[in-house]
Amino acid sequence: MEILKEFLSGNGLVGELDRVLPSSAFGILEVSCTPLLAERLSDMPEVEVVLEA
Repeated sequence: MEILKEFLSGNGLVGELDRVLPSSAFGILEVSCTPLLAERLSDMPEVEVVLEA
């Protein structure tokens, strides 16, 4: 979660995040965000999959 917060603030994307739903399984986060942030999240090495709903 801290890595995500740092990424958002460091790239001026804080307003692009709607909500974060942590899951207890494997440290997975479900993120609801704008298409701009979804596109940028794939730049993070910690992100394995970006799915659009």
